[in-house]
This record gives sequence, structure tokens and C-alpha cells, in this order.
Amino acid sequence: MSNTKAYRSTKSWLYSILFLTFLTLNFNTVSAQDVEVGQKLFKQNCATCHRIDDKKLTGPGLAGVEERVPSKEWLYEWIKDSPGKIASGDAYANKIFNEYKKSAMSQFQFLSNEDIDNILHYINNPPPHHHLKMEMKLLVRRRKITQYYGLLFYSLFLQ
Repeated sequence: MSNTKAYRSTKSWLYSILFLTFLTLNFNTVSAQDVEVGQKLFKQNCATCHRIDDKKLTGPGLAGVEERVPSKEWLYEWIKDSPGKIASGDAYANKIFNEYKKSAMSQFQFLSNEDIDNILHYINNPPPHHHLKMEMKLLVRRRKITQYYGLLFYSLFLQ
């Protein structure tokens, strides 16, 4: 009987340690500062060709980009030197290059891996109402909602 109690106690203790380990390993350590720095870097370097959702511009939408590429190291190399990655014969790099009308991405060799991580934090943690703002701006550009001043007024205050 005492062996059973000891077994249950040990089992309970092990489950507690496993649970705490799981929480520690999966705890999101992205700070607001990382996201803010990433937003600034994105706007300075990426926003002319990319969106943070899944919509295409000159380049692909970046939502879920980390799941689409072969590895994070590959992504660092691609961002820093996409023409070099294409010239190396990399199959995925050439697939993207051909898919986007052979339009090469600019080189961003000055970005550190930490800078790229901050940009990814921003992409993975978009600001509230981001999607609504983008759709409203698109509609306003197309002049399809100029009669709806209330919506226009609302979209302007989301900035």
C-alpha cells in the first residue's frame, strides 16, 4: 500500500515538473518593444512590396511566412541576399522568383538576424484593427465608399 502512495506521489510530482517545463518552453517571450521595433523596420524596408497579412503586393503577403519557407536560417539568407540565393540554384528561391514575374527582392544585408526576428514578431503580432484599416484604405483609394463618411472617419482614427 505504501508503494502505491509513493508511486502516485512521484507520478504527480513528475507531471507537475513536465507541465511547468511545457509552460516555460512555450511561453511567448516577445516584448512590445520587439514588435514596435519590428513595425518600424517593416515600414522602412518591407512595406512597399509586402503586407503583413496574406494579400499579395509586388511580393507575397507575409502572414505565415515562417511556416512556408524551408527554415529560419534560409529566411535570413533570403532576406539578406535573395539574388544570391536564386543564383545558387535553390529550388524554393527560384520558385518564388518565377512566381513573382522574375522580380528580384532587394538585398537587405544591413539587417541583422535580430532585426529580422523583430520584423517577424511584428508580422506575427499585428496591431489591433490592422486588417480593417488596410481594407478601408483600399476601398477609399478605389473611391468606392466616399459616400460613407462615417466609415471613412472611423478608418482615419484607427491610424
